Amino acid sequence: MASIHINDTVLPDNPVHREAILETRRLIRAELRSATAPNLKKAQLLALLFGRSKRHVASLMDAADSTNPVQAAAQQLAAGAPSVVFGHDEFHIIQCQRFLYERIRCDKSLGRIVATDLGTLTALSRSLDMARSSEPILIEGGTGTGKGLLATAIHRKSGRDGEVLNFCAYGSRSELLADDLYGHERGAFPGARTKRLGLFEQAEGGTLVIDEIGELPLDLQASLLRVLETGTFRPLGGREKSVNVRLIATSRTSLAQLVREHKFREDLYFRLMGFRLHLPLLRDREHFFRGAHEEILKRISQPGAELQFTAAALDALCNYNWPGNLREFESVLRKALLYSGEHLIRIEHLPHQIRTRYLALSISERAQAFVFAQNHGEQLDAQLLTYRVERLVLTARKESVAREEEKGLVSLEEILRKVPDDDVEHKVKMKSLGEILHFIAEKRKTSDAIEALEQLSPPAGDETAPEVIKKALGQLHEDSHRLQEDAKKLPSIKSVLNSPWLRLLKRIDDNHRYLVDQGGDPSAPNVDAVKTPASLLNEVLILAKKHLTRLVGESDISLTPVEDALAFCSRRHSTWTEDEWRSLVANCRSKTEAVRVSGIDGRTISKFLRNLGIAENWGERLVVYSVSRPPKEQA
Repeated sequence: MASIHINDTVLPDNPVHREAILETRRLIRAELRSATAPNLKKAQLLALLFGRSKRHVASLMDAADSTNPVQAAAQQLAAGAPSVVFGHDEFHIIQCQRFLYERIRCDKSLGRIVATDLGTLTALSRSLDMARSSEPILIEGGTGTGKGLLATAIHRKSGRDGEVLNFCAYGSRSELLADDLYGHERGAFPGARTKRLGLFEQAEGGTLVIDEIGELPLDLQASLLRVLETGTFRPLGGREKSVNVRLIATSRTSLAQLVREHKFREDLYFRLMGFRLHLPLLRDREHFFRGAHEEILKRISQPGAELQFTAAALDALCNYNWPGNLREFESVLRKALLYSGEHLIRIEHLPHQIRTRYLALSISERAQAFVFAQNHGEQLDAQLLTYRVERLVLTARKESVAREEEKGLVSLEEILRKVPDDDVEHKVKMKSLGEILHFIAEKRKTSDAIEALEQLSPPAGDETAPEVIKKALGQLHEDSHRLQEDAKKLPSIKSVLNSPWLRLLKRIDDNHRYLVDQGGDPSAPNVDAVKTPASLLNEVLILAKKHLTRLVGESDISLTPVEDALAFCSRRHSTWTEDEWRSLVANCRSKTEAVRVSGIDGRTISKFLRNLGIAENWGERLVVYSVSRPPKEQA
């Protein structure tokens, strides 16, 4: 039978999920090659490799017993298809997380390290295999992410006879750091009365952890590279010595960035990159506070104590950004434990910066704690839960914020309502626009309320809460369906926006955008197709006359200044008098504004002003245009 093609290149876009899947595949293939693994275990691994559930394990027993179990399983799972794909969906990612968690949990060397997220689990899993090598390891991660704990765990797993020593690569001069690393012989320099062993010599047969290696001076980086390459070092004033030390370097900053800034040697960087581990920041660890905090509490509390968090306190921990990562998190838990004096940690037991940040959130953003808040041992009944869910729905609707496109329509309606137009057509279109805006707002508020309820996660074992939430969601979905039916009766946006005022506003806006794009140059291509500001202003004048006449009567209207401005802008600039050019300079704040008002390009304006000896002191004196109208026979 022909071999089945196995597609192992289909992977999720999320880099953390992708690395976790690849690590799981590596471990599974290694275990399948083991001759001592039982067939049941191999069948379980094959099901995991291809992203299948437990019900496929029994059918994969024959494939597990073959000489090439992966190909045999692919042949069976393909079911006649020419190819089969390895697992890569969300279900498979959860399976990989469980697999890696069990591997870490069963290893005693990593006992003090708490991890539940995929990024940390992947790093810890790789560290178990790296520990067996003597190659240097680079551990990158923010302050307090557990780099020191991981370095100690790697040494413990390596089985090296020597001890693990730590060296801080910052805070001292280069010569002092070199003395700490390599030591010196007696008489090596004035005052050296005794021999001093460096850390490399003290850690013989063990591990040396260099903390913040990115802070190491460049000359010491060169000497450290030589130690890694040759396995020898030279103490000050002494002879060259061989050394058997495992090096683990840590850095809170990216060494790649330091290399680009010429603060770290590129050759040393590539020497360390072969075995690199990255510990994610605490705020980037998925679901950390919903599981890992319990393990840390058990470690720092009294034996046998059963500690719990209120929903508000747990939400406050999740909402904080944790710049100090695990170190800060453990310190906060110790403080909360001291303040609580009981088995329940509340919001008031947390530090000021955490509870203040949390309490500043709206109720809809604190939905989980608001709905499920309870005293220790108290059970929430259906009546209380219903009340809180209804309150959450009302709050979510009230706090709903208009989207950008909706804000644009609201602003447009506000402008049009100020237009003194009594035409029936205008009134009808304004009423339709109001109905459309009401529908959009109601739909948004209902959608936000649904989202707030869907984010709720009922406590484990609570049978009442899911039913109450389901009932409330059902009512909201009915409201949403009703809104969709009502929307069919509304006029279309296109018909509403097809009004004289809106068409005029659009033409003004299009003309303004065109002039900006063309730099205000009337000689640009297609400029004849664009209406000048004067002609657009004339249309505004006609509409304004029509509606102002209706309001105040023909005799009360005086638009002479506007008509003068029209006459001024519509005449050819070659006929302008010197006073008119001076008026242009005085009434425009910049040349750009003069271009927009007059319709004349900037070079022409500067040319005429220069010929007339007029300084370009734009906006120096804002006055009303003083226009000298030409005689009618010359107009």
